[in-house]
Amino acid sequence: MNSPPLFVLKLGDVGPIPIFKDLENVMPEEDQELFLLKIGAFYLSIVGQGHEKFLGLFGPLPVTGLPVWQSYIFSFQVTDDTLQDERLQNIAYCVLVILFPENEIEEINFLRYHLEILLKKYFEDVKTVSDINKSTMTALQQSIIELRGELSVEWKKNQIIIKKRVTQSSLAAKINKITRMLEKINKNVSILVFSKNDDFLRSVASTIINMVTEWNENKSELSLLKGKVRFLQHHLKNRQSLPKSSKNHDVLVIIATTKDEILPLIPILEKNMVENQILAIIFVMEDDKQIRGKQMQTFQKWSKEIMLKLPSSLIFSRPFIIHPLAITESESIASFLLTLFELLT
Repeated sequence: MNSPPLFVLKLGDVGPIPIFKDLENVMPEEDQELFLLKIGAFYLSIVGQGHEKFLGLFGPLPVTGLPVWQSYIFSFQVTDDTLQDERLQNIAYCVLVILFPENEIEEINFLRYHLEILLKKYFEDVKTVSDINKSTMTALQQSIIELRGELSVEWKKNQIIIKKRVTQSSLAAKINKITRMLEKINKNVSILVFSKNDDFLRSVASTIINMVTEWNENKSELSLLKGKVRFLQHHLKNRQSLPKSSKNHDVLVIIATTKDEILPLIPILEKNMVENQILAIIFVMEDDKQIRGKQMQTFQKWSKEIMLKLPSSLIFSRPFIIHPLAITESESIASFLLTLFELLT
């Protein structure tokens, strides 16, 4: 799937001004300036004319001069100190225009809600005009590709069904997200894993192998991105205490197959965990997918019982995860890592 062509325009002092463009697969470079002026005036007049400027996702709309393309436009506002018109108060009204081939627009129409959620969340971090550059827009294009890779549109018995694909492309999308999250972490992160064996670390290493700097199976240690993130294994021989070193780690991950393996640890965790440590409790599921539904019911019941037993000091004063996991499935491992690293960024 190719990156969608897109461009960003702002409403300047005297009309539309291009901020970013990626149209090389649509038209020659020499035609782009005139095209952006014409299409910019058209789109900005639709959503941004007058005192009331609309924000959000609009479309699909025709693309003047390009009959085989259609567009969605997303309007937003950012700070812009270069504006001279005092009436604008240094706030630039902008439109992102995403182009899709006409034969793909029906699929995009059905994914419209998901696309709007993605764009709104993405542009929460775009505060100024300078934040709109090649790096951020390329990342946005990749996010759109990932969205379309993760969701499928199916027609069954006159019904439209949108569902997540569980495919290699979905796994690759998750791994790309994990990579970008880790790049945003501005400190070294240490993760201490309590488990009976090394299956979890082994599965992490095989899932995100492109990030693995070192995997020392003898010492049960896994290093990612040249030590930026380190997993260390601890075999909890008894349930009476945590190692003294546990206070030096950013994340404590406890892997269990039943709630009875967790309950004795709760008072110990409450006593020993330090402020801002992340606690992750993993419920291991069997490999047999035929009983997965029953296992998920068990997990839901199990997690409710655990939550009732956990003191407020553990679940309200720090990031906290209870997550089901199939250790042998890369998709499952990637989903957990996504959840974990979102808390770290």
